[in-house]
Amino acid sequence: MTFSRRAALAAPGQPAPAFRLQAHDGSWIALDDLRGSLVLLNFWATWCAPCRREIPDLINIHKEFKPRGVHLLGISVDESGWRSVRPFVAQYQVNYPVLLADRDTKRRYRPGIEVLPFTLLLDRQGRVLASFNTALDEARFRRLLNAALDPPNNSKG
Repeated sequence: MTFSRRAALAAPGQPAPAFRLQAHDGSWIALDDLRGSLVLLNFWATWCAPCRREIPDLINIHKEFKPRGVHLLGISVDESGWRSVRPFVAQYQVNYPVLLADRDTKRRYRPGIEVLPFTLLLDRQGRVLASFNTALDEARFRRLLNAALDPPNNSKG
C-alpha cells in the first residue's frame, strides 16, 4: 500500500531523513535506532486544529499498536518550543513520545511539513511506505498499520 501527495520527500521506497531529537520526557530518540520496526512519524503543532483533533486517535493507535512493535513519534514543529508543547502533552495525556523538531529536521522534512499534519509510515528499513498531508482518523490509521504489519496475501479484512 503506497500513498503520496508529495514526491520530493515522501516518495515510496525513499529513506526518511535521519534525526536525533529530544522527547518531552528529556530522553533523546534517533530514527536510526528504530530500524527493524514500523515507525509512524506524525508532524504536528499545538496551534494546528486538524492536528489537535488527530491526537486522541493517535493515543488510541499507540495503545493498540505499540505491543505489535510499531513506534509512534509525534514531532512538534512549534516555534515556541517546549513552552507550548509540554503543557499540551500533559493536558491531552499523550502516551507516545513527543519530540521537538530542530531547524535541521524541519529543513530535511520539507516540503511535507508545510501542510500539517504530515504523517509518514516507515518500513522496517526506514523507507517511506506511505505519506499523508492531511489528518487521518483512527480507522484509517488502523487499516494502514494492519496492512503494513500483515503479509500481502494474508490481510485481515
